[in-house]
Amino acid sequence: MWELFGFDHEESFEENVEDFSCGITEEVSEESLEEADEIAEMKQEKEDRQTRKITAIGGIIFVAFLLLIAISKLIPSGPKYEFILEGNTVQIPCSYYDFEDLGFEMVSEYKMYNVSSGDTTWVKARNSAGKEIELILLNDTMSEQKTRGCKVIGISVNEGKAPNFRLINDVKLGMSYNQVNDIMGVGGSTTYGSNTYTEQVGSDIYNIRISYENPVISIDSGTTSYMDYDSLTYYAMNNFWNRKVTSISVRLEH
Repeated sequence: MWELFGFDHEESFEENVEDFSCGITEEVSEESLEEADEIAEMKQEKEDRQTRKITAIGGIIFVAFLLLIAISKLIPSGPKYEFILEGNTVQIPCSYYDFEDLGFEMVSEYKMYNVSSGDTTWVKARNSAGKEIELILLNDTMSEQKTRGCKVIGISVNEGKAPNFRLINDVKLGMSYNQVNDIMGVGGSTTYGSNTYTEQVGSDIYNIRISYENPVISIDSGTTSYMDYDSLTYYAMNNFWNRKVTSISVRLEH
């Protein structure tokens, strides 16, 4: 009878039952270990994924932090450069919308331009009287922006369409070369048609460019001719020093 259950009839009942029980226990233990190993592997894989995700997020945050620091250095936090526009004292850098408050609106074609993070561009803006200025813009954010979302870091005015504009030292369009030199000096970088100056405000440097009309001298029968500096006569020299300012531009160096 015991052979039907796999027991040896010559062994005791207790011995056969013990052998049978051990076999079952071994099979169950092996299956449990395999399941435990699978669970452990799945848990480890999940932890690895979470670790990689945390590491990736940390890397992104670190890069963003470095980018934020780099961009923040482009815009000064201390004193700003001042000039007078239509009787109003304006400080740059500033928001583009500060110019809209003064009645200058960006020309439509420039409004749709996209500016990458950290990049600069320039746009034209006009008031209701048709007076025109050019603004130099900087995207000081961490993402791409439309032009109107950028900071103004510079301005340029040119004779003809220019509004009432002057530097804080009273240099303005129409002044003579000599008058500008009396106020600002000869300039750190002088070319035939313009002088470039640098001015420090706080810890920031601004580049100021003053451009002049071409010198013209009279020849015999009243005809005119453009001449090189070295070939100017005494009368031409007088004309050279008195030529008028035709353009003024200011921008933050970054």
